[in-house]
Amino acid sequence: MFLLPISLFAAIAASPTDFRHDPMDPIGAVGAPALEEGLACSRINVCASVANNNGEAYAGNGLVWVTDFNAQQLRLVDTNNNCNIIRSCQAPGGGQPSENTLIGNTLYHYDFGVGLIFRIDATTCALLGFCDPPGNDLAEGLTNDGTFLWKGDSQNLYKFDPLTCQVVQTCPNPPGDSADGLTMCGEFLVMLGYSGRVYQIDPNTCMVVSGCTLSQGAAGNGLTSDRIDKLFVDQPAAIDRVDFSCDQPFGQPVCNTLGAVMGSVGVPIGFTASGQAVTGQPGRSVTLSVSGLPAGASMTPPLPLIGQPATSQFNWTPGPGQVGTFVVTFTSTDQIGNTSSCSTTITIAECHQLVGTGSGGSDVTLFGQMFHTDLSNVRRSWPVTIPRRPSLAV
Repeated sequence: MFLLPISLFAAIAASPTDFRHDPMDPIGAVGAPALEEGLACSRINVCASVANNNGEAYAGNGLVWVTDFNAQQLRLVDTNNNCNIIRSCQAPGGGQPSENTLIGNTLYHYDFGVGLIFRIDATTCALLGFCDPPGNDLAEGLTNDGTFLWKGDSQNLYKFDPLTCQVVQTCPNPPGDSADGLTMCGEFLVMLGYSGRVYQIDPNTCMVVSGCTLSQGAAGNGLTSDRIDKLFVDQPAAIDRVDFSCDQPFGQPVCNTLGAVMGSVGVPIGFTASGQAVTGQPGRSVTLSVSGLPAGASMTPPLPLIGQPATSQFNWTPGPGQVGTFVVTFTSTDQIGNTSSCSTTITIAECHQLVGTGSGGSDVTLFGQMFHTDLSNVRRSWPVTIPRRPSLAV
């Protein structure tokens, strides 16, 4: 049992009537654009939860603090054991309990109805204090980087002191989206938007590093992370998991081509290279570019090329002076600056060494060109250059 100052009760009474009465999108939130195609953050159902989830905080070993929105409880559940309840605390404030984050043994809880962040002893449930966080109450998300808290709203992400709520840094939200969940994953700040997209953000530069779209749409209403390779995403009555490495961008564009190609002087060769964006908006298309093209080689259509996917055909007929090895590198660059490269190593032979039996003569096709030999049966062949011709007795 604890007492709150009169001003806090006044804040509760003055809370707007168009608040969220369930853990879905708020009525007053900034509208997000329609879902765009892109890489899916594939969600795996971990467990059903007795809580009407509306915020999470990871506590280690599969334990997660969740908010039971309707019962106004903060509950520690075991995701490795069917979300069994380990401990419950009454949510302070009495408004609309929402987000959680944990630093050491202190649980920080945001109530968007009263607009305050409460500090709670995670073992005893004792109230340790509260402060008025920055930003509006039209959107959510709460996490920490080990020292400072981060809170999202309909416009910005705020980094601030956990005791005084004094702001030390502000980052704008990804364009057209509002925060519905926030967590730290490795060195990245990860935001769940009302659109159902998950954004990986560099907290130092505020730049979106990569993104993906929840495989089940915008049902998520908060997330946390083990800060290694797992996100835990709220559903109204369950917890899902998304697996990826927290140390690397999870929206790198795709770059595809053949790894190795063999060719002969005077014989046309060709292969396809392609690139594709895997993030949602604004990274829906890629620019496919190329470097290292041999003299006389061309790409159809020419590169650089913008598309989703961007696909081009390599064409080349090597000349007598172009024997040897060539490396052609393709690069996919999406619209938020993520890049991915792939290379094709092309070896052009000026002759072919054959191993066979008999002297009756036969024809053999090498790299699309017909050759006549004096062997009745060709068993093996090697494309070679004169300086690298194997020393075999034939």
